[in-house]
Amino acid sequence: PHPVDKIVVGSSVYGLRTSSASKELLATIGAWTQELVDAMAPHGMSSFGFLPVNGQPVLTDTHAGSLTTEHFTKLFHDMYAGGATFCSWNQHPRNGLDVWHFWSR
Repeated sequence: PHPVDKIVVGSSVYGLRTSSASKELLATIGAWTQELVDAMAPHGMSSFGFLPVNGQPVLTDTHAGSLTTEHFTKLFHDMYAGGATFCSWNQHPRNGLDVWHFWSR
């Protein structure tokens, strides 16, 4: 698994960044994700979206057997900047918003 955080402003997803979730939360998400993959046996890449609620992960989105923005971002990251912290965009930020505004969200 390659955990990432979506960068959200209002209700719009602007991009992705290296996950800032706790190791414990990521371990729980990783275990649950493996259980889902084992049970569903998707054909091809898949992604699962979790949100933390009171310190516990809640599954909010699934993309079984299809490529998503997260896959292309992580493939590029792994090929050219493995281990480095990253931030990617899938929208052009409106005037007045800079990279630090997004990075701090």
